[in-house]
Amino acid sequence: MKTIIKIIFLVLMITKTAYSTPWGPMYLPVEEFPNYDFTGTIIYLRTYSDNIQNILQEAEQNHLKLILSLGNPNPCAYLTSEEGPDNNDTCHFSRPHQIGRIDTQRIKEELSDFIQHRELFQEYIQKGVIIGIRIFDEPHDRDCSPYGYSQYITIAPQDLDEIYQYLQENFGEVFIGSTSPPCYIKRTQYGKLSFVQYRWPSAEEIEEFFSSHIQEAQENNLFLIGSLTSNNS
Repeated sequence: MKTIIKIIFLVLMITKTAYSTPWGPMYLPVEEFPNYDFTGTIIYLRTYSDNIQNILQEAEQNHLKLILSLGNPNPCAYLTSEEGPDNNDTCHFSRPHQIGRIDTQRIKEELSDFIQHRELFQEYIQKGVIIGIRIFDEPHDRDCSPYGYSQYITIAPQDLDEIYQYLQENFGEVFIGSTSPPCYIKRTQYGKLSFVQYRWPSAEEIEEFFSSHIQEAQENNLFLIGSLTSNNS
């Protein structure tokens, strides 16, 4: 059986000025912040919702930039009851691939636990500690990327954009988006954070892979995170 081992050890932060920098692993545990010379990580904040201020302070003290992952990253967990899968936390549909509508009100209710900390978040956004907010993993369609949830469902961009707008209104000037390529994020108005991962080994050269996504991110004024992932048998 083939297993996918994510060795996400490089993140490229790309803006329209084509600036990039090495970053760090995805989901670096908070207790490991002092132990490495990484410059940033994506943190699954739902796991640490009772300790937000200490996490932000720890990141600042160790000169780490953070992208916060809020809520359940699985988009299928929020599908409307009419379109939900057999198991409400997976996307393994018995029917063909579809465009999914999400319950935006339920998402906003869950995000309220984070919204109550908006002033704290805004403080660390201004300090440059928080540089982005992620909501949802792989809500895109198969034409953008064939991996992950996109095999089973594509979240309607207009629904996702409503959540992006909600987060932008509460947290201000910070990059907001999903772990999806620029080809999907560009369909939204408020999404500015995009994500691509190069899976090794691959028939496509790494330079060619990133160059095409960087160009699309630049053309649409998106902040791009690029990762390296190893597929080992």
